[in-house]
Amino acid sequence: MAKCAAQSRSATPTHSASPQLATREAQGAVGRLAADLRELAQVTTAAVSADISEGVSEAPGLSSEHLAVAGTGIRIVGQLTIEAATCIRRAERLHFSVSDTVGERVIRALNSRAEPLMPLYVDGKSRSETYEEMVETIMGSVRAGHRTAAVFYGHPGVFAFPSHEAIRRARHEGFRARMLPAVSAEDCLFADLGVDPADSGCQSLEATDFLLRMRAIDTSQQLILWQIGVLGEWAYRRMSYELSAAHARAQVTRELFAGSRGDCLRGRICTRR
Repeated sequence: MAKCAAQSRSATPTHSASPQLATREAQGAVGRLAADLRELAQVTTAAVSADISEGVSEAPGLSSEHLAVAGTGIRIVGQLTIEAATCIRRAERLHFSVSDTVGERVIRALNSRAEPLMPLYVDGKSRSETYEEMVETIMGSVRAGHRTAAVFYGHPGVFAFPSHEAIRRARHEGFRARMLPAVSAEDCLFADLGVDPADSGCQSLEATDFLLRMRAIDTSQQLILWQIGVLGEWAYRRMSYELSAAHARAQVTRELFAGSRGDCLRGRICTRR
């Protein structure tokens, strides 16, 4: 049974309120969320300190690491973990890559020293080049002796080369580094669509890799194809991506699952992680 991924976690906009009122309400909501997260981070820090005073080792990722890599979840409101918020708040240098205004506001409210990585993206520039610059930006803070945190949208270990590479380099150079778990797009998909990957098994593939390498597919299992919206694209596009290759992907999946029994759950294309 093919279940090609996708979900949108965005709230439905309110059309009755004026744009100015909606903006003020949104800013107020972000402020309240940041205040709550700061309070939770303080409580977590106090609890860890109490454990240390009683001889319990400090929880990894709070202040024992030279580098902590965290994720915001798909929706930072409600999905940013207390552990991640604590790391953000306590970082001496904080680098972040999120594409939504609310996420950026919350991160900056938790840590005024936050520095965005998104400006490293340039239209038409190879993503691999941008990722290398992100890694070196993060490592520059680590090498300078700062307690560093890097925050990425979604899960920091899913479709996120810079996070894995920064941890690899940090450890290779003798620094302590750790990745914190977060809510991923796949987690949201299972919840939104009511899909249990244990029912028949689940295959999860990146769409471009799927087409180029013609991965073997078990049509009795669920299939998730990720990043259909950037199929065959190696460079960053600020406005939009060429989606003509999506027809090839659709044809291949139709042939694979021709005559298979079961439902195909349709959803919105998800290019996130």
